[in-house]
Formats: sequence, C-alpha cells, structure tokens
Amino acid sequence: MTDLQNSNNQIDPKINIYFQNKRIRRHLIKAGLINREGEILPPTTTEVVLNQRSRRQRRPISADKLSRTVHHYILEEEQKRRTHIRNRFDFSVKRVHVDKKTESKHTRRGISHSSLNVRHSPTLVNILKYRLNHINMLSFRLIDKEKSFASTSKICTSFIT
Repeated sequence: MTDLQNSNNQIDPKINIYFQNKRIRRHLIKAGLINREGEILPPTTTEVVLNQRSRRQRRPISADKLSRTVHHYILEEEQKRRTHIRNRFDFSVKRVHVDKKTESKHTRRGISHSSLNVRHSPTLVNILKYRLNHINMLSFRLIDKEKSFASTSKICTSFIT
C-alpha cells in the first residue's frame, strides 16, 4: 500500500485516467478538487470552494417568484376542475344522444313510449342547458378571480419587499 499523502495521483497509472478524460476532468474542476492546470487542490481550498457553492445554491426565493408559483398552481387547479365539469357535460350530452337513438328504435318497432322506462329528452335538454349556463357563469367568475388575484399579488409583493 502506498501512502496517499505522499503519492502523486497524477502519475499513478490507475488514477491517471481520471485526469486525462476531459469530461471527468471538467467535473473535478467544477467540484473544486483540482484547478484548471490539473493540480490537486489541498483539502482546505476544496472546503472553501464547496462552502461557496452551497451558499450560492441556498438563495432565498423572491416574493415575485413565489407569487407567480402560487398563481400558476391556482390556475392549474381551476383548469383541472373546469375540464372535469366539461367532461361530465360531454358525457351527459352523449347519454342523451344514445337515449334518443334507443327511443327512436323502440318507436319504429311499435313499442309505445309509456311502456319504456326512458328519460324524456326535453327535461334532459333543459338540464343540459342549465349545466351549460352554470359552466359559463363559473368561467366568468374565474376571469374575475384571475383579475383580482393579479391585483392582490402585486399588492402582496409590494408588502413583502
């Protein structure tokens, strides 16, 4: 076994590969273990470099970035809710369409409407119209919320900074 402190790692053939490979060498320089000339830095220098890197990574989040993040999260949640409502609406429209087809098949075969336990299409159409109006009303509320949130986020950032 060789003494690690007295050995020259750049001359050692087993470790020499790390100092010749450009990609690995670049990583070693970024990590602060060697300098650009390929010389191994002493442990005190590497500790200083690593502390500087960790300090750079721990920057505080700005208030503007935080408010944007919250705003985007709220918009994503609202978009998910709206797509869920829209999918339910589309499903109910398809169901009405299928009910109308089955109803028309039964009337062609001579079966009366009263003997079938089928929903009447006018009431379903009214329900669908109501749901569509409700979705439109919610979308207008969302637009108002977005406008008010934009103004409150500006106010919040002014208080934080």
